[in-house]
Amino acid sequence: MAGYEADIQSGIIEPHSTQVVKISLKTEILHSIRIPLFIKLEGKPIPVMLTIVAMSIGPIVAVDRNEIDYNNVEVLRDYTEKIKISNKSQIDAEYTAFTKNKESIWKVVQRHGILKPNEDKVVDIVCNADEV
Repeated sequence: MAGYEADIQSGIIEPHSTQVVKISLKTEILHSIRIPLFIKLEGKPIPVMLTIVAMSIGPIVAVDRNEIDYNNVEVLRDYTEKIKISNKSQIDAEYTAFTKNKESIWKVVQRHGILKPNEDKVVDIVCNADEV
């Protein structure tokens, strides 16, 4: 589900002062996350419990257009159009591109890959009409 790590595991807080502890959260599922975080204070028999609440989302990937128009094409000849996909997030984005029907006149050339954070990739889409 999720795990967390504190940048400071233990220490002393001087009287009338504060200590900032950064908590790094790593999620393994896409969903709302609620996990307990316990802080043990010397002299207190029961640890203080906080609840870490987060919404885990996947990478944000954008495509530069929603439609590809090949216009008129000759049969049995390859026509290539390009689309650009962009990873707008700070995590890797794995993608798979495919056509709805397995037997299709369209073919995606770079069907599978991983986009690094903020990376763009151009994917070729080939049309080869086999009948008029």
